Order: sequence, then structure tokens, then C-alpha cells
Amino acid sequence: MKYETIAGACVLAALLAMLIGFSRAQRRWHIHPEITRKSVHVSMGLVTLAFPWIFERPAPVIVLAAITMPALILIRSVGSIKAHVGGALGSVEREGYGEIFFTLGVTLVFVLAREETLLYLIPVLILTFADTLAALVGHFGGRLFFTTAEGRKTLEGSLAFLIVAVLCIALPLHLFSQLSFDKVVMIALLLGLLIMLFEAISWAGIDNLLIPLFAFLLLRHYVDMTAADIGLHLALLSLLVSALVLWQRYSSLRDEAVLTAMLYGYFAWAVGGTRWLAIALIMMVSYPFLTPGRQQLGRRHGIQVTFHIAGSGALWLIAAQLWDTPALFYLYSLSFATHLALICVARHKAARPAKNTLWLGLGASVKAMLVVFVPYAWFSHTTDAALLTTAFMQIVAVLLLFVAARPDLANYERQIGAERWYWQSGMIFISCCLGYFPYGYLVEGV
Repeated sequence: MKYETIAGACVLAALLAMLIGFSRAQRRWHIHPEITRKSVHVSMGLVTLAFPWIFERPAPVIVLAAITMPALILIRSVGSIKAHVGGALGSVEREGYGEIFFTLGVTLVFVLAREETLLYLIPVLILTFADTLAALVGHFGGRLFFTTAEGRKTLEGSLAFLIVAVLCIALPLHLFSQLSFDKVVMIALLLGLLIMLFEAISWAGIDNLLIPLFAFLLLRHYVDMTAADIGLHLALLSLLVSALVLWQRYSSLRDEAVLTAMLYGYFAWAVGGTRWLAIALIMMVSYPFLTPGRQQLGRRHGIQVTFHIAGSGALWLIAAQLWDTPALFYLYSLSFATHLALICVARHKAARPAKNTLWLGLGASVKAMLVVFVPYAWFSHTTDAALLTTAFMQIVAVLLLFVAARPDLANYERQIGAERWYWQSGMIFISCCLGYFPYGYLVEGV
């Protein structure tokens, strides 16, 4: 206990000295703010990389985090403290608390990894070096931009992240594990690509939490897989990335929303299998081709759109891992079909305001049934006309409520705020919950 107290005090002293030193260096030599900020990032990473050899149990690390996070918030928030200590943290004008998420992410991984040192070191190495190089390359050398939730990032920065992340994964695994070389290479490529996508869609510094946490969770899963299975995952992810990049030109989604769709597609396949991916992918790929006005409506929808649409389905996908019932795949399909119908009618009305709304709604419902429920019937090996008719009637009912509640439907597609999508996804979730009852009666006899 005495040793842990002394070690913890030394860590806190080192962090404080680092903040003071970088803040003074920046003021004295006018160092570029991004360099100062990332110097703090690397220094924090180097200190935390030593944790497995300093602390034998999670408790002192949790105590350190409980002290450090409020202190960092004070340093950022209180002007007099920030002037002397926090210049290195707040030197770049941006919203977010990256250093807070850094502390939380490292602490969570240390607790989860327990005595598996390699599973702790690799995520922290990625966070420390890949994230830093990506930011510096993007800031000083970036020329090719893509949109994000908080502005834009660069392809050069993401490529730098991928290269360094692959090295941070491959070298420790090759040197300190018993895994074969080909398996190490495939794990490094797959995990590096996934974490690069997570970094690309992150905002407000939350990548400092997502990078180590997802790197740990995925790495722990991949080391137990065969090389052939990892190769299949890598091939599927590469195919998704290629397909959605080519499809993006037809879509109304901005770059970060498309990247999120890639990640959800991989998640749906890895957790549920081919049919769960197919339903989501068919809905997403088809909607631009089922509606007019692709050019005039433009690419206007951000990450919240993908979160709400995919999230509505992900709830049923996650539930299917807990309860083995075919009803959940039906509700999953119903969710995506209803979203497709609402998107179609909104986009049709925006492009052709003079068209009769009810006829547009019926047409959208038919399209949704053909696009989503024909594949559903094939995957589920069902030709139950009563069930499919019930699904169609439920989509029409939701669409009628949708139209009645939105007299400004012609302008609805141009509403890009979160309110639209909370309202739409919430209504669809309630509808799907109610949809279990006719399914239970018609199929399960409940």
C-alpha cells in the first residue's frame, strides 16, 4: 500500500511537471499549439505505458483517474489556473475534453486487461503514437479532406494513423506472443483499419476513449480466432469499405455518416451473420435509387442519421444475442423497412411537392416491402402471406401517422437537425415493439 501511494504521487507529480513545462515552453518559444498539445498527449501515453510495471492491481489506477480527471477539468475551466498550467491543453481552439477521455480510456483498459499486459500495451501504444502522428500529419501536411461531425479531417492523417497503428499492433504481437506471423499480420491490418475508422468518425476528443477501448475488445476477440477467420473478416471489411466509397456519390450522407455505416455493417455481420448485414445494406444502398432529386437534395446528412437508423436495428440485433427467437429478425427487418418508407416519402415530397402525399406514401410502403421483406422472406424461409401483409399494413400505419404529424413534409427532408431523427427513430421503435404481438400470434401461436 505504501509503495502504491508513493508511485501514485510520483505519477501525479510527473503529469503536473509535464503540464507546467510544456505550457512555459510554448509561451517562451512560441511553439505551435498543435505540437504542444500532442506533446502532452505523447507524454501522458509514455507515463501510462509503464503502469503494468508500477501497479499490480487496478485500485490505485482508478484512484489516480478519480484525482486526475477533476483536476484536468479545473485546469481547463478556471482561468487563473489555466494561465499557468493549462496552456498546453487549451492551446488549440476546439470543443471537447480529449485528455479527460484519455484518462478514462486508459483506466478502463487497465482494469479490463487485468494481468494480460500485451492487451493493455497495444491499445495504449495506438492511442499514444498513431493518434498523435495522424493529428500532426493531418494538420501540417493534409491536402485531401473529408467531413466529420466537428468539421473535417484529412486522408493523409488517417493513412498515417493506419500505418502507425499496424506497427503498434504487429511488433508487440510478433515479439511477445506465440501467434504465427501470418496471423499477426492479418490481426494488425484488420484491427488497424477498424480503429482508423473509429478515429475518423470521432469528435470532441472522444477518440481518446474509443481507440483504446475498442482496440482492447477487438484484439482480445481476434487473438482467439483462426487465421482463416481473421482473413474472412478482413476481406469483408475491405469489401464494405470499397462498396460504400463507390456508392457514396449517389447518397445524401456526408463522409462521417458513410464511415459509420461501414462500421455498423461490419458489426452486423460479425455479431449476427450475413442476413443481418444484408437487410441493413440493402436498405442503405437502395434508398438513393428509389427516390428522385439526388442532385438537388445533395449530401447533407451527418453521423446522427446513421446512428438513429442503424441504432433502431442494432437494438434487435443485440437482443438476438440474448434471446434466440426468429421474431427479433422480423422486428429488425421491419425497422429498416419502415425507415426506408419514411425516407422515400420525405424525399419524394421534397423533390415533387405537388404530388399527392397519400399516393406517395403508399408507393413508398410498396417499395420498402419489395426491397426489404423479399430478402427477409428468403432468409427466413417464409411465405406466410398473413405475416407479410401485416408488416405492410404496419408500415402504412406508421407512414400515415408520420404524414399527419408532419404537415410541412415538403421541407422535412431538408431538416438536418437531431430532432427529426429522434422523432422518426422513436416512432419506429415503438411500432416495432408493437409489431411483436401480431408476429407472436401468426407465427409462434402466442
